[in-house]
Amino acid sequence: MGTNRPVIKLDGEAPQRRVKLKPFLLGQTPVSNAEFADFAEQTGYVTEAEGFGWSFVFHLQLPTTQTTLQGAAGAQWWRRVDGANWRRPAGPLGAESLPDHPAVHLSWTDAQAYCAWVGGRLPREAEWEHAARGGLGDVTYPWGDAPPDYRQHLPCNIWQGDFPTQNTAADGYAFTSPARSFAPNGYGLYGMASNVWDWTADLLRLKSLSKAGKAHAMATGFMAWPAMFGIGPPICCASNPSPKPARPMRRPCGAIASSKAAAFCAMPPITRATASPRARAIRQKAPPAIWDFASLLMRPPRAPVSPPMSRAKAAQASKI
Repeated sequence: MGTNRPVIKLDGEAPQRRVKLKPFLLGQTPVSNAEFADFAEQTGYVTEAEGFGWSFVFHLQLPTTQTTLQGAAGAQWWRRVDGANWRRPAGPLGAESLPDHPAVHLSWTDAQAYCAWVGGRLPREAEWEHAARGGLGDVTYPWGDAPPDYRQHLPCNIWQGDFPTQNTAADGYAFTSPARSFAPNGYGLYGMASNVWDWTADLLRLKSLSKAGKAHAMATGFMAWPAMFGIGPPICCASNPSPKPARPMRRPCGAIASSKAAAFCAMPPITRATASPRARAIRQKAPPAIWDFASLLMRPPRAPVSPPMSRAKAAQASKI
């Protein structure tokens, strides 16, 4: 995990290092609004954004009739909107969330609650990064090393144009896109780059920084946020933010391990939980090719780590 070619050294992604992982299962897509609605309806769960009564919304998403008085420190394009939450991402004057789009305005606590409900957990950063590489090894993006050119090579939903004032939406989306959009990576996983940021279980601790780097990180809030990148309060909206690479914990633009993509604080959708009875039930609905990945690399957690197996054995293992 990590990289020997960091774009921003203060991000702490260097050097590249080996990490030993136990087998795990990972959801095929970010959690959608429909999936989160199922959780909220069955449990009565209230998100932190709903409890606080407000969240940050990207300024271009605001309805024309919406007025705001407060922006995020150092990132004024994120505007406080009372009543903004996963049900109405742009606030009460905006449209309702789309069922097949990723759920946003969710805190790390909200993500943990959902994962507990499905019987799983948030992945560790190393697990997420391993999955994001899609079996390609040391590459920059989930699809390889070719960066998006914002004209012809458009493999993911990111910002095109002059940030933060003009998004040309050359990829077809001005803000979020469906959770299952664009081509999946080599493991059949969608949205491992761009669209919205994902949570992981790990705290972001930059141990490799110099004293000056650590002082800067402490001043900007980068030392101990759980599983997130960015600065600011714990409830914001993430949607199609920046064309620059981002932390592996959340991937607004695609680089698997590179830089922090400026100072955009935004709450992502909860990311994919590991295997559980409910996760295995969901697994039965997925195309076989997707779960071949789970069988080959992510058998149930109690099983010993083993090398890749034949397709026949993988199919048999998937029934465990």
